[in-house]
Amino acid sequence: MPHSPDHLGRPHLLFVDDEPHVLAGLRRMLHHHADRWLMSFASNASDAVEILSARPCHVIISDYHMPGTGGATLLQYVSVAHPHTARVILSAETNTDDVLIAMSVAQRFLAKPCTEQEILDAVEALLGTPPAPPDPSTWHSPALATSAVLA
Repeated sequence: MPHSPDHLGRPHLLFVDDEPHVLAGLRRMLHHHADRWLMSFASNASDAVEILSARPCHVIISDYHMPGTGGATLLQYVSVAHPHTARVILSAETNTDDVLIAMSVAQRFLAKPCTEQEILDAVEALLGTPPAPPDPSTWHSPALATSAVLA
């Protein structure tokens, strides 16, 4: 069942990045969209899972490379535990293998640095389109094919 917007009718977005300056930049860049979206920010996968447990979100935008549980593994978990949540990878990495892994668990890939308009376009497109169900046959990494518990 799809998630309901908050009491003000705003969809919930979750941004995940281990770099504090990136999260701060996203907050600054997007603060004037607070009337449209409820936004949460997490500095790692464990915090993201905790936020998702408290309030499921419509769109999660995660960095790809993070210490511990990386973004692709986090989004693979989200695709199973929260299948109605749309998934986006935000990363400076552009090598083919990383992009293929990222796209096996995400609907969109945004390259760092990205513009506010790129984030807006991706989020608006995903809010209008239900996320695809998870397909384990497309997971290109053994780490993604296992059901890792995020702690």
